[in-house]
Amino acid sequence: MKTITQDKIEKGATVYLIDGQECVYEGEIGGKHLVRQVLETEEGEELSDIIIAQGVFLSPPTVKLADEVRELNDRLTDLRAEAANLHKEISESQRSRKAILTVISQEKGLERIADFIAGRITHAMVVDRGEARIQTLESVLKMRNEYGRDKAIKLITLFGQSRGSLEFKINEYQDGSGTNQTIFLFTSEADAAEALRSWVSSKWDEWRTGKIKEYYLGNAIESAAAGGIEIPADVKLAFSEHVRRGKEEVVNRARAELEKAEKSLMEHEAAQSGK
Repeated sequence: MKTITQDKIEKGATVYLIDGQECVYEGEIGGKHLVRQVLETEEGEELSDIIIAQGVFLSPPTVKLADEVRELNDRLTDLRAEAANLHKEISESQRSRKAILTVISQEKGLERIADFIAGRITHAMVVDRGEARIQTLESVLKMRNEYGRDKAIKLITLFGQSRGSLEFKINEYQDGSGTNQTIFLFTSEADAAEALRSWVSSKWDEWRTGKIKEYYLGNAIESAAAGGIEIPADVKLAFSEHVRRGKEEVVNRARAELEKAEKSLMEHEAAQSGK
């Protein structure tokens, strides 16, 4: 097979080197050929910088081989082609995955999905029955038996609300029973702790504006205490007063029941003595 001369090749044409490398023809200088090698990368095909080649060919040159060697060489060529196709599919899949994650990360309410898939989520704030707590993601997902041993994995579900908001929830038990606990996902313990501070602060504001009664402060106070968050003096006082009034009501009800019972007993004794 003879090499071809420059006047037979157009710039940009596909040519091959003696070892079969595919190149793009760029021109000729001093009787030598200028080409760019075609490189396969994760992002697709790219061209190398210009290199100088002694000779180029319009089709890949091959060495004449014995029949057995030629069959093995053909098989190797087929395997390389299969590998190239697989590499191309993987690259396309990676680009598609990257594009999907980019779209997801830009959508409010879905940005944590990309972090979850990438394994960046480390902690969660679980809100259940008016109480919030910080846990590691591992402890949130694991369901343990009565002996404290891992029993199963609980699943996280993304719920959509009619008003357009999205929130993650997790079942209380691995079989989907129990309450759906709302969870907020974070990539660090510090971010989760900051979210807990914001959550308890919102409860103080709701009470101060009359949106919730003192009764509902109890769980928020417990959440703050567990998270090492300072509880405002007015919140402490309001809840203490609520507890005190509750105890007084219990005592007063008990006293009224006692007086009622004593009166009934006296009436009964009087009736018995009058017989």
